[in-house]
Amino acid sequence: MNPVWVAGLILAALIWVSWDDTRARPVVVDLAAAEQDVALRVVNPRLRQFDADGALKSTMTAPEALDFDGSRPGQITQPALTWPLSGWQAESTIGETYPDRTLLKGDATATHAAERRTLNADQIEYQGDVMTATGNAKIHAPDFTAGAGQVRIETTTDTIELTQQVTTTLWPAR
Repeated sequence: MNPVWVAGLILAALIWVSWDDTRARPVVVDLAAAEQDVALRVVNPRLRQFDADGALKSTMTAPEALDFDGSRPGQITQPALTWPLSGWQAESTIGETYPDRTLLKGDATATHAAERRTLNADQIEYQGDVMTATGNAKIHAPDFTAGAGQVRIETTTDTIELTQQVTTTLWPAR
C-alpha cells in the first residue's frame, strides 16, 4: 500500500474521531432539577426559640442538619429538643424541619424527668407548644400507662389527650 494513502487514511481517521469526540459537544443541564439536590450542611446546629417576653421557649440540637432552602424539608440527624419552661425533652434518630413545625421520626421519645413521664412513638410532631405523637404511641407515668393512635401534649399546661384506640392501665395510689 502506498505510504501517501496510509497517511491519508490516518489523517481521515483522526478527523473523524475528533468530530465524534463527546467532549466537543455542549453539555445540557437541567438547572431546576439539579438545584433540588443542593443543600447547606450544618454541623452541630443549635436552634433556640424565644417567646414574646424573651424567655427561652425551646432548643433543638443535632450532630448534623441539611437545609434545602425551602424546596423540601430540612433533614436532621439525631435531633434533640428541650422545653425548659415545661420540663419536656424529646429526641429521635432522624427529623425534618418545616417553617412551622418539627417532626421527630424513627424511635421518637419524649420525657418529663420531674413527673417521670415517658412518651414513645413512631413519630412526634412539635408545633408551637404542642407535641403530637402518632403511630404506636405509648405513654408511661407513675400513676398510669396508656397506648393510643395519637397522644397530644400541651407543653405549657401539661395537658395530655389520648385519641384513636386508647388503652389505659391505672396504677393504685401509694
